[in-house]
Amino acid sequence: MIRRKKKADAPPETDPPETASAEAVPGESVPAESTAVDSAAVDSARVEGSAEAEAEAEAGAGGRVRVMLWAVDPAEDQGAVERAYHEISSKLVGTPGLLGNRLLRSAAEPTKFAVVSEWTSMAEFVTWERGADHKPATSPLRPLQDPAMRATIFTEVAAYGPDGPFTEPQGI
Repeated sequence: MIRRKKKADAPPETDPPETASAEAVPGESVPAESTAVDSAAVDSARVEGSAEAEAEAEAGAGGRVRVMLWAVDPAEDQGAVERAYHEISSKLVGTPGLLGNRLLRSAAEPTKFAVVSEWTSMAEFVTWERGADHKPATSPLRPLQDPAMRATIFTEVAAYGPDGPFTEPQGI
């Protein structure tokens, strides 16, 4: 389930996200713009299961989907985020709709990380997120997630590479 960003003195509204998620990687194509999908719509579809909520969740899903979440290495266990990432990623190999994921370390704050997963569509992500394997597979990262950041879902709307705009979406 997608967690909403904590307000200064409010607890998270839902369980923390358990997926990986969009980024620019040196030497690779970079999405020019993305549109954030309202995570409340995804939550609504997951909780209510109504056709209207599902349609709302997928409304902005014209292309590939990237899910981003943030994690922090605890001072007493440096390397915990990387270990959890590798444990989870090895379990997710072959997941339908998952094109891949990346772990990014902050250059300015080396204890902070972003996990970026790329999905073929919003429907594929929502199906996985609702599935029985989701929470058990992603549980190692849950206690390491950054409580100050919220997971965000982006849909690809345009992308450029070294030769100009792509005519088809490119993978990570």
